[in-house]
Amino acid sequence: MYAIVLPETIKVGGFDYPILINDEVDRALEDNRWRGEHSDLWRYIKILSRLDPQSFSATFIHEVLHAINSVYLDLDLKEYQIAAISNGFHQVLEQLGVRFIKRKVNSRTITVLSKKSYVN
Repeated sequence: MYAIVLPETIKVGGFDYPILINDEVDRALEDNRWRGEHSDLWRYIKILSRLDPQSFSATFIHEVLHAINSVYLDLDLKEYQIAAISNGFHQVLEQLGVRFIKRKVNSRTITVLSKKSYVN
């Protein structure tokens, strides 16, 4: 398995999208019973840190597709369409042995590819 450690920020259409993963985010997401959140207005992605590795990766893909939908498609895709595309893409990446994983909370080092490892 190739583990891709998420950076603190990604770019979608030239816009910076911070990836927020922390205890405060966890509390807010759990209050809403969400695994993740994308903000079109504030341009951020939040992911529940307590998810198992497969669910964490799937949630990241899902929220990135929301960002792509916001920047490139003027929010034309519906939630069920985002879910279908993200689930399909997640399945292909898992089959290829690629998984997105969370970074250490206080880590400044970002490992791009780390074979068979879930820790920096």
